[in-house]
Amino acid sequence: IAVNDKTARPGEEVKVTVTLKNAPKITSMAASDIFYDKNVLTLKSVKWLPENSMVQSWSSTTQKGVILYEKETNLNGDVLELTFVVSDSAEDGEYSIGLACKMTENGEQKTVAVKEGIITVKNYIRGDMDGDGEVTDRDAIYLLYNVYFPEDFPIYQTCDFDNDGEVTDRDAIYLLYYVYFPEDFPV
Repeated sequence: IAVNDKTARPGEEVKVTVTLKNAPKITSMAASDIFYDKNVLTLKSVKWLPENSMVQSWSSTTQKGVILYEKETNLNGDVLELTFVVSDSAEDGEYSIGLACKMTENGEQKTVAVKEGIITVKNYIRGDMDGDGEVTDRDAIYLLYNVYFPEDFPIYQTCDFDNDGEVTDRDAIYLLYYVYFPEDFPV
C-alpha cells in the first residue's frame, strides 16, 4: 500500500489517494491510525473508493474504517481518498502522511506495509505550470503536454480551471484565455 504524494499551497484542500498494488484477492480490509502533522494539516474526510462492497464504513470519531466483500475480490488500485485542508499559516515544506492497514486473505488476517506519502506545501502562483514565477502562454502549452504525457510533464497544483471535474485540453485552452483576458477567465 502506498500513500501518493501531492503538492498544495497554504489554505488549499488536497486529496491524497491510498493505492493497493500487487495484492492478492481479499475479503476485507481495515485502515486506521492516520498520521500527519496536525499543526499543518486538517483531515477533512476519508472515503473508500472501491465499489460493490457489502460494507464500507469510516468512523471520523475513532479514525478507523473497514471494507468487506462477500467473496475474495481484487482491490488493486486506489482504495482510499484522504482529503486534507492545509493551514493558511503553513510554511513551505514536506509533511508525511501514513496509516496502518490490515487485510484478510484466505481467512488469515495480515498487517500490510504502508509506504508513507508526502504533501509538499509550497506557495506558488496558480496557473504557473512550469514554475518560472509568471503565468504565460508557455504554461498553457505545459498543461496541454501534461494532459497527454503526465509522467514527463508533472503538475503540482489543481488545474481544473473550467471546473468540470477533470483536467483536459479544455483547461489548457482556458489557461491560455486567462493569459490574454484575465478579467473574464479567472484562475
